[in-house]
Amino acid sequence: MHPQTYGQTEVTNRKVLKGLKTHLEKAGGQWVEELHNVLWTYHTTSQTPTGETPYNLCFGTEVVFPTDIKVPNPPVKTFNLDINEKKLRQQLDLLPEIRDVAHLRVTSYCQRIAFKELLATSIEE
Repeated sequence: MHPQTYGQTEVTNRKVLKGLKTHLEKAGGQWVEELHNVLWTYHTTSQTPTGETPYNLCFGTEVVFPTDIKVPNPPVKTFNLDINEKKLRQQLDLLPEIRDVAHLRVTSYCQRIAFKELLATSIEE
């Protein structure tokens, strides 16, 4: 394990496995069909340490779900291709800052966890 990952890979794997186990109970063991859904759910859900979705950190925008398109809502009703392109370019320009803020949140989160572990250890002694 690399020290700079703070166990993020292990946490991600646990979340994916938990999602698979939950979905497998409902799907009767069809894990191949459910894996895509579990991964998509993970990538489009805001994570506690970063405050962002992995999809947003990777692509610089939030995902638009098919239900958002089928069910009319204000962003879909007022969609304008030209304005959307400009906003996407602005978001891509801001992506390094969004990632920096997410990195600071992860660092802060790790420090809080380490402090809680230190506090728990000192209480036990």
